[in-house]
Amino acid sequence: MHNANLSFDYTPTLSVPLRFLLTAPVFAIAAGLVLAAAGPAALSHSASPWLLAVTHLLTLGFAAMVMLGVLFQIIPVLCGGTFPRPRMVAAFVHVALAGGCAALAAAFAGAPVASVHAAALLAAGFVVFLLAATIALLRSPARGPSSTTIALALVALLVTLTLGVTLATRRSGFALPGLPVDLISLHAGWGLLGWIGLLVTGVAYQVVPMFQVTPSYPRILQRVLGITLFALLVVWSAHALSRLPDVLVDLAEAAIGIGFAAFALTTLVLQSRRRRRIADVTFSYWRAAMVCLLAAIGLWSARAAGGVAAAPATDIAIGILVLIGFAQSVINGMLYKIVPFLAWLHLQRAGIRGRHMHEFIDDGYARAQLGLHLAALVLLLGALAWPVLVRVAAGVYAAANVLLGFNLALGAVRYGRYRRAGPRPSPRAQT
Repeated sequence: MHNANLSFDYTPTLSVPLRFLLTAPVFAIAAGLVLAAAGPAALSHSASPWLLAVTHLLTLGFAAMVMLGVLFQIIPVLCGGTFPRPRMVAAFVHVALAGGCAALAAAFAGAPVASVHAAALLAAGFVVFLLAATIALLRSPARGPSSTTIALALVALLVTLTLGVTLATRRSGFALPGLPVDLISLHAGWGLLGWIGLLVTGVAYQVVPMFQVTPSYPRILQRVLGITLFALLVVWSAHALSRLPDVLVDLAEAAIGIGFAAFALTTLVLQSRRRRRIADVTFSYWRAAMVCLLAAIGLWSARAAGGVAAAPATDIAIGILVLIGFAQSVINGMLYKIVPFLAWLHLQRAGIRGRHMHEFIDDGYARAQLGLHLAALVLLLGALAWPVLVRVAAGVYAAANVLLGFNLALGAVRYGRYRRAGPRPSPRAQT
């Protein structure tokens, strides 16, 4: 990763990505509160309405909220393509996503009619974003591995959205004829593996070397992994529509697991070769994320091979490892770099020098938040065996995200304070 390849001249105003990044912890806090209110019933089976509410608060309200905000920044800077009317588009998408996520959570919690409102809001928000992002990518001169993988992730988002809207309308009593009965697995697969998985890999090619000072990912991995995983997801999905031979589907599933395992192991190897030997919070979050991804792949493989019972607790454990252990850990790690970096960058663009990235968020608070997040992850997995831990785990998880929100808000407040104060006086001027 070389900073010379980045187009900082195209960076949007700070309010465009920041509104998404500051809102996301609110939905993670809400997920913790919903889990605490539901108690052990939420983890009784994978189709529990409370668990579905928590899952969508995290996938839409937290993960998608951050990812869309980051893409408003990444696509112009990394790919050199500008969004049309970025402030207007960002404001609309932000409101639609927040409102749609809240409505969908209400629908799962006992108000099925809200499914229609949720589907309309989410479809409007994501379609507007996808159209604007497509225009930005078409304007981009970049055609590298990161750009390709991000584009495939956006296609996966469109598939996920289509399946989600179909499920939401079906939940409201409308069912289109000719569709496979089990759309839930397809929706989850394209959302977690396609949208989140591909986007994380595409962004990792840039942010891991940049922020963790590691060597670059191998070129062959960058060029092949995203396209291969996307093609394998297509093969896996075709089974639901045309009933492909089971052996072909099994091979596709195994190859998907191998692909993501290769990404996780490569990331861990690159981290071990980093030039900055101090393990900051971002480094620790990414390392935990890769370990959780490998654990989820191992558990899934053991279940597929018959070594672990195909029980609801197994499915939920895999979901916790992927969604909270992998996806949220990666996102949290990125937030602790992206928010200070954006604040620092916009101070630089305003002609205010002398500030450093570590001044925006206190390292002690960030490390405390990391500890709470990992404790919540362990407690959530433990709650599958000892349900009495559910409310304790939910409380710790909510507290972790309260602290995350505080840390990010602190970074934004300090940016405003430094912006108003102007350039920092030099030591010579102070004497």
